[in-house]
Parts: sequence; C-alpha cells; structure tokens
Amino acid sequence: MRRHGSVRSAVGFGPSEHLGWGYVNRAEFRYRAAEYIGDGLARNEWILFVGAASRAALRAELADLGFSEGVRSGQIWVAPVEDYYTFRPGSDVVDPQAMMTRGIATLEELLATGCPGCRAVVDGTAVAHTPEQRDALARFEFLTDRTMTMLPVSALCTYDVTVLGAAAKELLCLHPLTNAGAVGFQLYAERDSGFALSGEIDADEDHAFTAAFRRIWPLMAQTELVIDAEGLRFVTHRQLIALDEQARADGREVILRTGQRVVTRLAELLGLDNVRVEAAADRRHA
Repeated sequence: MRRHGSVRSAVGFGPSEHLGWGYVNRAEFRYRAAEYIGDGLARNEWILFVGAASRAALRAELADLGFSEGVRSGQIWVAPVEDYYTFRPGSDVVDPQAMMTRGIATLEELLATGCPGCRAVVDGTAVAHTPEQRDALARFEFLTDRTMTMLPVSALCTYDVTVLGAAAKELLCLHPLTNAGAVGFQLYAERDSGFALSGEIDADEDHAFTAAFRRIWPLMAQTELVIDAEGLRFVTHRQLIALDEQARADGREVILRTGQRVVTRLAELLGLDNVRVEAAADRRHA
C-alpha cells in the first residue's frame, strides 16, 4: 500500500511518491519547491523544474533558492510550460497519451544511464484554467501516478489556489499525498486495484470527487473494478450512488474494499446494484 494522506511539508518523499500542493502565493511555492529539490539533490536524483516562465527566469529562480550549482552541473533541468507539455493540435489542452509516451521514453533513457531516480516540480496552474483543460490534465495526473507505481520517479505537482479557486481540488485530489487543508480526500493509483480512495469525502468535496472520478473512469479497463477504500474514513450516499450509476451505465461491477463499518453499512442501506462492498484486512495507514 502506498503512503497517502495529508502532509505539512515537502520533505521526506522518495521514489514513487506523488505529492499535490495547493499554494496561495509564490513565496509558499518557492519554499516547498526548495524543500523538495533539496531532498532530490541529497538522493542524487535527476530533477526537472517546470513553470510558466522562460528558461532564463526559471534558472534565475532556482539560483535565488540556492540551486545554481545543480543547474550548472545539469542535475537540475528547467522547462517552460509550453515545452514540457504536449498539447492537442491548435489548442492549449494537454494531450495525456502523447505526454505519457514521450515522458516514459525520456525516463527510461535517463534510468539506463545509471540515474537512481527522477523527480519533478511542476506548476500546472497555467494549463488548468478551463474545464476542458482540467479534463485532460486530470487524466495525465492519474496516468502519471500509475507510472509512479512502477518506476523510480516522483513529483511535486503544484496549483495556485488563489488563481484556480475551488477548481484546484479537482486536480489536487488525484495525488496520494496532499498538503493539509487543500482537499479532504485522495484518489490515486494502486497496483492491486483500479484506483484507491482515502480521506473523507463530505458534501464540500462532492464536486471535486465527481469531477475526478468521471475523468479517470475511462482509463479503467476492468469489467470488475476493484476500488481500494481501506483508507477512506468517510463518504456520503452521493458518492456511492454516483459510483453505482456509472458502473451500471458501463455494465461493470465495482468491488469496494474497506474495513470501515460506516461505509459498509451505508452501502447496505442504499441497496446498490453494481457496487459490492468487501471487507478488507485491517492495515496501518501512513
């Protein structure tokens, strides 16, 4: 089981860990980016720094943070948003599949050189303004997270909540680790499941959950879809009904694995047709 939940700093995260951070100003972004990059340098990892600025401006920001040597040595690379993302022709909408094809090829080349791991600090705010942009970016986030379960790569994905408002939750929730207060739940990839859910999905989080799960649903190939909900502490009837309706529309069966009696009891009371609850072994969560 992957580490999941809310965190209060960007320190102490290794390969295969995917952290989403909603920041309120540039000072906060810089502080967390510095924490994360510093960890990567200590691990001798290759680091990518992506932002909505020119290469020169990104290098200057890194120098300001004390990482000029890492940039000079080539251990830290920079990429403006327009160079990092692959877009659908004639649009500002990310192409998730094209991004994954290019990204995995680059990662495999780097790892073949003996690089112990790779990490990225990515500010995705510039490509998350519209619902269409977030539709595509959500799929890319989930596909990236799935890749992280198999390769020694990690990322700190940041979004400016002052700019995006509540819409930032739609993307932040697609990380197993999120900063405290940013979003109440996590939806992420897990090796033995279609996806995992953790945290608490209350009425305030319903929109973010519905947007996120409908966006990543087409990426699920299983007729019998297992959702690891061992870390899900609270859910309302709305989310369970939404899962049931989506599964029924697609002719799928959802198996919700949880050790939480409240979730099990709620599912029983609702009399769901296409969602079945299975008891999961008690485990300690990070």
